[in-house]
Amino acid sequence: MPFLDSCNDCVEIYITHYGDILRLTDAGNTISNLELSNVKIIKSRKKILDSITNAHGIKVSEDNELFVECTPSMVSQKINSLTNCIIKVSDMLMLAMPNIKNIFSEDVRTFFDDNNIIYTENISVAGRSSYYANYEFVIPKTKKQPERFIVPINSPTQSYIKSTIFTWEDIRGNRNADSALYVLLNDTSHKIADEVKTAFTEYGISSILWSEREKHIEKLQTA
Repeated sequence: MPFLDSCNDCVEIYITHYGDILRLTDAGNTISNLELSNVKIIKSRKKILDSITNAHGIKVSEDNELFVECTPSMVSQKINSLTNCIIKVSDMLMLAMPNIKNIFSEDVRTFFDDNNIIYTENISVAGRSSYYANYEFVIPKTKKQPERFIVPINSPTQSYIKSTIFTWEDIRGNRNADSALYVLLNDTSHKIADEVKTAFTEYGISSILWSEREKHIEKLQTA
């Protein structure tokens, strides 16, 4: 696939055939690469892993394979789901850094709650390709504000940026014309390069640095 994993290798998906069922798998590479980077799937991280896989309809085998089974007619959609799942699980590499004390998505949720920002979690949306995209947070449309999709990005890797842009381009045509996407960029432990923000701006996506989140509360609230 045209995306990179935590080792900067191309994401690979293997397909096996069992009668009328196809099994798509990463062959265990994603979690294995994390563990080689000292990101062990302990209890707290297991919750994170489960939340990611459940949101994309992906299962984890006893051998730590990320996999999904489907009929041939669903293979394209399931490849898309598994690829996005692999990219997000690979992003757990950031948890190996000692100064990362909790999960960025949890910080975002707390920020929303503390500032009375109404949201819905883990929403799957169909795009023009008929593939479904999962968004961790969606802020509903009001008379004054458009529908806003929120993507927290802890580590803006090239693969994650490309995946976010591609997914938004796929679904935006199926939403209201004024629907918007906001990416929340975690700059607490590393500086966000200007080209990251430029890449999103080129596709009409708004970037918010986490360190400047207080400045954007009003545009995120539903009033």
